[in-house]
Amino acid sequence: MQSYLANPAAKIDVLQPGEEKAPVIIIDGALKNFKELIENACEIKDESASGLGRYGFAVGRALYPGVCKPTPQAYQQFIFREIMPIVADVYKIAQHRLHHLNSDFSIVNAAQSDLHFRQRIPHCDGLNPAEIAMIHFFCEEKFGGTSLYRHKKTGYEFISKARQKSYFETLEQEANSVEQLDYAGYIHQDSSQFEKYFTCPAKMDRLFIYPCPVLHSGDIQDDYKVASHPKESRLTVTNFLYNASD
Repeated sequence: MQSYLANPAAKIDVLQPGEEKAPVIIIDGALKNFKELIENACEIKDESASGLGRYGFAVGRALYPGVCKPTPQAYQQFIFREIMPIVADVYKIAQHRLHHLNSDFSIVNAAQSDLHFRQRIPHCDGLNPAEIAMIHFFCEEKFGGTSLYRHKKTGYEFISKARQKSYFETLEQEANSVEQLDYAGYIHQDSSQFEKYFTCPAKMDRLFIYPCPVLHSGDIQDDYKVASHPKESRLTVTNFLYNASD
């Protein structure tokens, strides 16, 4: 069985950007054999399909502007074995509480003109600060990294259960306000609604880790072109570590 190994030379940085200082982790060179994982993403699954569907990619989770397919079990074991202890230490979460992992190869491929309002603004991946999101980049910087944003009107950098109602009510008001819609595609810079305060550039085999409630968005530039092969695309793995309830 294939196994994915931690790179002993990996560089780990823990940062607290922004005003609310939610910790983020950047691990460079996380996998010793990352090229084998890329080859897994490129395995042909359907000779009759076209584009990324040929490699088993299909429409992803709700509001994700692209296509996904599950990662191999061996990679998920790597996350539990090597990355979860780092996450548990930084975020002070007992390891046994992080009981479930959702892990997919992901490629952004939605046309900017087809984006829903919610896909054109920063978002959070959940409201529980003890649940953790990870983006594992398998592409170069030109494809765009991930940035963190502050919502200007509320000042929020993360969305908690306590903030949920006021934040989404404000968003709805802004969505109905013509003057607030000052860009049409993916957000990748400051806007009238949001201020970008931190960027993690894409880099081959870089793992970017943050709490699910943090407002963020991929840095998809206006000239981003969709490719038909994973190696020519913004190939990432998105991982979500979910916390056991009491």
